[in-house]
Amino acid sequence: MYLHGVIFNKKDKLKGLKIPNKVTPALAYLCGIFAGDGSISNRKQKNEYLLKCVGNPKDEKPLYHQIIGPLFKETFGFLPSIRHCDNGDTFGFIIYSKNLIYYLTEHIGLPSGKKYASLKIPSIFLKNETLLTHFIRGIFDTDGCISCQKPPIIDGWHVVIRTTASGFWRSEFHELCGF
Repeated sequence: MYLHGVIFNKKDKLKGLKIPNKVTPALAYLCGIFAGDGSISNRKQKNEYLLKCVGNPKDEKPLYHQIIGPLFKETFGFLPSIRHCDNGDTFGFIIYSKNLIYYLTEHIGLPSGKKYASLKIPSIFLKNETLLTHFIRGIFDTDGCISCQKPPIIDGWHVVIRTTASGFWRSEFHELCGF
């Protein structure tokens, strides 16, 4: 596992960053949050490693303050600076940390860069129903929608499940649900 030989830089030490030594439901939920509202970038040539997790400032402030922030502290050892970002258009946090980015991409399997091209449920969560449930919950808490619609041609109502990245999740969700 990646944890052996981790050398924390001065900034990671000052933050109090800890790398989890086991995968927990809280970590799976946070990774779902990162898959929904987050982006990971690593510009190695500039030695810049960044996790940006932001949502709508109109309705997601309680989610960030009451749920995401405390879980992040419990899981990674420090509370990120939760605030308005992108000139006030978004709300969340930005963290610079090579160790955190390496852990999330190499150990967990979250994509870096343009995530929609490589978005999938990390295999580490597919192996455990509890972890998978928490990961999917994180996606839907940030990026999901469940509604009922009556189709114009067919009698009756049906449930519609969507995320912003619906096309990328659709095949995995269908397989998991047995559709």
